[in-house]
Amino acid sequence: MASKAFEEELDNLNDSDASIAEYQTSIIDRINSALFNERWSPELLEFQLDLTKELTEKIEEQLEEMKKNLPENEEERTRKSLFVKFQQMEVDRLSYSLRSYFRTRLLKIEQQISSIKVDEEYRERLSDKEKEYADRYWNLLEKHFNDSFLQNLSNPRLRSLTDEQQENLVVRPNFNRYVIIRAKEALGLVEVDVDLGQTVDIKEGDVLLVRYEPVQDLLMEGKIELLG
Repeated sequence: MASKAFEEELDNLNDSDASIAEYQTSIIDRINSALFNERWSPELLEFQLDLTKELTEKIEEQLEEMKKNLPENEEERTRKSLFVKFQQMEVDRLSYSLRSYFRTRLLKIEQQISSIKVDEEYRERLSDKEKEYADRYWNLLEKHFNDSFLQNLSNPRLRSLTDEQQENLVVRPNFNRYVIIRAKEALGLVEVDVDLGQTVDIKEGDVLLVRYEPVQDLLMEGKIELLG
């Protein structure tokens, strides 16, 4: 019975349905690529505003479509139940990728909050909501630091940090870290080690283990993606 209902739903799919499925696969690939780049890069990357907005709108559209396809009687329940389940699976998949991207960025904001606080250009990579989160997180850290340590010092002059001392506490991204990259296009000769003068002829689809700094610009230009 279920198999027959499933076959009926498949028979109803047309070219438009296939195009929608292809688009959804594309947007999943794009958000996952953004997620992996963010997860494996030592620095906080530019927030993907257009992509996250597009994905959020797609999820909302899918939810509205699901409401339209909810069965209204027993006959429709048999015919539409599997189709609605597949729609729910697709919404869950899109939502999971989007939440994973947001969580990854929030974790990096917490880890690199000192750099975000002192470097305005770095801070501009955050979305407006992320800036609000970073400000609240910094204020909590500062209050905790003062209440648990600085205020307990007997010498009042030691209860505040100089600009130089604050600068020394800033955690900078480690650009010397090794990452696994995959070329999204043919790049030709690329200098992967400045100190040794080592160059590699990188072709589309090549996967390499290199230091992050020499390929940083290639990542920003969208010519490579990070795998690890």
